[in-house]
Amino acid sequence: WDMNIVILTGKFGNGHMSAAESVYEEILDSESNCNVYIVDIIEYMFPTFNKFIYKIFDFIVGKHSSIYNFFSKASEKKPRIPFKKIALYKIEELLNQYDVDFIIATMPICPQYISEYKKVTGSDIALCTYITDIFPHPYW
Repeated sequence: WDMNIVILTGKFGNGHMSAAESVYEEILDSESNCNVYIVDIIEYMFPTFNKFIYKIFDFIVGKHSSIYNFFSKASEKKPRIPFKKIALYKIEELLNQYDVDFIIATMPICPQYISEYKKVTGSDIALCTYITDIFPHPYW
């Protein structure tokens, strides 16, 4: 029996993707009965706009970090699920496409989306989260 594992991540900075790639390598080195896929959640959810989303993020972090810090702190006080309706639809699509048995998340928005999906659908799919940020916050 092959287990299908999806590692959800994104390219907001370099750390989340690097962590995903390290986990991917570790699983392949230690488990021969696994199919492992790295999925950029932003690219998957927004195939047309993902490059724009990443460019905006890089611009804000690089040129206007105070704006980024403001929104980051605000989101700690009242975490929300951005694009909830489309996110739940796309999560369902992803789980079916990869016939997922186990999810690993290396970016904070990923466990947030998966947890909401599990809450709404009653799914019992396993989720493991690797905290890749300097500090934990409510999205994790």
